[in-house]
Amino acid sequence: MKKLDKHEQKIPLEVGVFLLLALCMGQNILLNGAVSPEAFVFTNIVALMGVTLGLLGSSIVIVSLNFIVVAVGIFILFFQPVIMMLPLKFFYCFSIPIYSFIAYEISKSLLMRKGLISGREDIARYLHNTDSTTGLRSEAAFYKKYKQYTESLKVRQTDDTRKLGLVMFQIDFFEQYMYQDKEATKKILEEMAETLVYTRYPEELFFHLDKGVFIVLTVLNKETNEKKVWYKMNKITKVQMNLIPYKGSDATHDITVKMGELIIQADEELTVEQALGRLSRRVEADLSAEYIA
Repeated sequence: MKKLDKHEQKIPLEVGVFLLLALCMGQNILLNGAVSPEAFVFTNIVALMGVTLGLLGSSIVIVSLNFIVVAVGIFILFFQPVIMMLPLKFFYCFSIPIYSFIAYEISKSLLMRKGLISGREDIARYLHNTDSTTGLRSEAAFYKKYKQYTESLKVRQTDDTRKLGLVMFQIDFFEQYMYQDKEATKKILEEMAETLVYTRYPEELFFHLDKGVFIVLTVLNKETNEKKVWYKMNKITKVQMNLIPYKGSDATHDITVKMGELIIQADEELTVEQALGRLSRRVEADLSAEYIA
């Protein structure tokens, strides 16, 4: 954006287009009736060549060709016995460089604006699929990935060795923490995200569904020992998260993280809402079991 603003300070796009049109119109008004029809057509062809060179050429090509055009034009028109009006000689020598320079500035501004628009689309897509606080994938990204993975399981129903493992981690009393100290709560979320990244496997997908709810998506293989390892990793992750302290302005204490697990078979048809509902109920059951114990 700063690069575009710096360029626009030289020749704005609108000014460049207006200048190009005004130059063409002024040229035709001055030459109309003053030169022969053949010369009039030729001057417009020369102007078109300059515009085409500026729009399609690079800076090095434009400078090189303009230098050659000016040198050859001066040699032919001024050092050879060519009978022509002096202003017309200057026009033929310098029209292509002038038109190509203006057209090049217009082309560069258009390319910068196109790149800026494309960059904004990428940024918007990134922000839509990324949680701003934790840097993990967002709830919208979870919906997309869940649908993608479950459809992949349906396509390979004959391969009953692949399963989808979901584990949810939820901070208890999250709303109360946010009410007491938002900055301290955001710090908890950031540390929980770091715990997931450094504790879990790189091939797993991590999501933050807002309000202190984290989900880990894992593809499990029945033929290996992945399921047992997955349950063990979930417990380790929960223990690590419970060690994260809440450092509020008034008090400092440990947090309580609830956990719910769900394994989806290839032949199961669970919507994302149903899967989240089951995980939420198991999260509540996990906390109830701890309080009863």
